[in-house]
Amino acid sequence: TLNLKIAGSIDPRCRHLEQRASEISSSRLQIDFLGRVTDSQFEQLFVEADLCIALRYPTMGETSAIVSRAMQYGVPTIVNNIGWYAELPEDVVKKLPVDGCQRRLGELLEYLLNDERAYAQWSQHCRHYAEREFSLEAYGQHYLDLCTNPRGEEMVSDLFASVLRECGMTGSDQETKILHRIIDESYF
Repeated sequence: TLNLKIAGSIDPRCRHLEQRASEISSSRLQIDFLGRVTDSQFEQLFVEADLCIALRYPTMGETSAIVSRAMQYGVPTIVNNIGWYAELPEDVVKKLPVDGCQRRLGELLEYLLNDERAYAQWSQHCRHYAEREFSLEAYGQHYLDLCTNPRGEEMVSDLFASVLRECGMTGSDQETKILHRIIDESYF
């Protein structure tokens, strides 16, 4: 049985999907619209999940908390190949183009359902990635590397400067100059 759980509020323009889901549900397919969930329910969804589908378009380049959480739990994830998602490791997430996304998603899901070995390998790789990248030890090591790197201060300053540039704060106004000074003077 395939159980599709959709958590979160549904846009009013998509309310018809709940009715359609009840019409196509069967002994092999169960679709549940959960609405808003508590933090503990949210965590449990990741524990139970076999796959996360997080297709967003358009995007403003933001990082996705859902995709980050799925990756932390080692859950195989499908995303659109745009923005921040395009930078994710190819072997951890499957990336679909925006154009033809529905067709490609269908093809990918069919492939994964028909090739259990391919899914199992992908899932195992995601779990290993999560263990390697998101463990307490890994976070500690990343922090230690940053603190002990001779360029650590410069790296953080460069990061903040790029964020300010992305926000359109190029240093021409007084507030931006103050932010740059605070960043340059306060780290380490």
